[in-house]
Amino acid sequence: MALSIHNYPRYGSLEPIPEEEEQIEGQIEVVLTTSNSTRISYENNKKSQESASLRILSSRRLGSIYKLVAFLAIVGYVIYSSHGKDDRYEDGGGLLRNNIPIISNYNPDAYYFHGQQLDHFDPENQITWSHRFFLSDTYFQGPGHPILVIVGGATDNVLYPFVMHGLAKEFDALVLQTEHRFYGASQPVGEGPTNEDLKNYLSPEQAMADVVDIIQYVQGKVGCAMDQSSPDYCPIITIGASHYLGFLSVLMRLYHPDIVDIGYASSAPLLDSDFDDAYLEKVSQVADQAMAGCSEATHDTLQEVQDWVMHGAQSGSLNKIARYLGLCSNSIPSDITSREILSEELAMIVEASYAQSNQNFYPPSNSSDLVKTCQIFSQNEATTAPERYASFLKLMRTNRECFDANSVLANGRQSALVDVDWYGGNYEGRRIWEFQMCQDWMIPAGYNSVFYSTNAWNSILWIQHCETQFEVTPTPRLKNMWSELRNNKAFYKRLLFTNGMNDGWSVTSNLLNATDEGVVALNFPNGAHHSELQTEWPLPYDTDDVAEGFEQVKSILKEWILQV
Repeated sequence: MALSIHNYPRYGSLEPIPEEEEQIEGQIEVVLTTSNSTRISYENNKKSQESASLRILSSRRLGSIYKLVAFLAIVGYVIYSSHGKDDRYEDGGGLLRNNIPIISNYNPDAYYFHGQQLDHFDPENQITWSHRFFLSDTYFQGPGHPILVIVGGATDNVLYPFVMHGLAKEFDALVLQTEHRFYGASQPVGEGPTNEDLKNYLSPEQAMADVVDIIQYVQGKVGCAMDQSSPDYCPIITIGASHYLGFLSVLMRLYHPDIVDIGYASSAPLLDSDFDDAYLEKVSQVADQAMAGCSEATHDTLQEVQDWVMHGAQSGSLNKIARYLGLCSNSIPSDITSREILSEELAMIVEASYAQSNQNFYPPSNSSDLVKTCQIFSQNEATTAPERYASFLKLMRTNRECFDANSVLANGRQSALVDVDWYGGNYEGRRIWEFQMCQDWMIPAGYNSVFYSTNAWNSILWIQHCETQFEVTPTPRLKNMWSELRNNKAFYKRLLFTNGMNDGWSVTSNLLNATDEGVVALNFPNGAHHSELQTEWPLPYDTDDVAEGFEQVKSILKEWILQV
């Protein structure tokens, strides 16, 4: 349903122009217009998905004898679908996650703001571009009611059901989701931006300024007053999940307190100075909670697989060895040129899979991929290590006859960052996100004897990669921005943080000591990666702590809305 702008006489009617169509980036859009001739493009609804991603940096891409692993979960909305593939029911009714149907019929309407500034901080640069955003007015009761702003990332839309149908209904709110510049259909300089384009126009500051412009644009369209004392003022609540989007949601409140009244961040790692090898240690711990002895069984299997690949495998090409394990013929990246490298990459696939399964381990269930993977690697007496590994790949490939290594292992010596969102090596958004990790993040993630072997964080390799790939030197800019702004007590309030304590990222995000006035941290013992913002709401299988958390979030936001 399109935004019912005609319900609010303050800004006129939204009428279609029957015979006028325009082509934008290969997609047909019906052009709509308001009574004051402001044009908005309405795009036909599309369903999309985004899996949580891990970034894995391997020494083979950097010419080093050390193996470096850098895990960075991608911003945005996490949904489970057999490792990122779209397993919608035939009638389009939902997705499967831990064998539970989720995320059905939650598509809002897509619009474009055609006046978005290319550079918000250069007054001489007047170039504008068309910025996509999404709106849902299912429960909106007009001016005077809140606007829930979902801070979007690398996906078409991130529709958190708890926001769309829980908070929006509770507060009679409008739901607005912005799309991040350089992702999806929001391309400031067109397709294929250069490194120079990214350095000039891709930053948290530019992204936040984009969100401010769209918020103010929508406020005007729906008749919200800008004056907080007016009964028509619409309180602004930003909502973000995972590291980057959670960070942006909080930073929006701190950078733009005149626009944003409340910030809500779920599973945002804010304390990454102590990260080190803690992330995978936590993943290992949760795996052992799911099934006793899981990490040791996996570790032993991978060591046996390495020995088999190096010394016991039948003679022949690497592709022949890979086919025996269940990988597709000729899907091994060309820079895997030895059995040693192949054995390392096989272990990397398993480590990445455990990390994603950890994020999806809610509600805790024996039918989860985490438990299924543990069960496979624990069959020590009944099967050989190569057979167990082949069974693991069979679980991962779902309906395919073989597992496509290209979907995980990017090709080329400088394609160092590998996603476990299974988009494959040619996904342009991967390069954009990799640039952001180089420019704005520096999370030191290594691991110590977890699942496979010891690999300490090596910042020198990370710096070399970023300088070679993008000509940028990595810095923890986002963390520094957060550290500086949290000292501003005038606006360091009305901030809500939620965390699932089974999430590997909880080692850096739980804020157990959030004692500042107006700052609340809710930690769910049975929760995983932003569990309250990724599942059908409510689930019949919700654990008591997360079910209570839904009510706590409502209560906290209600109190703060009244303060505004």
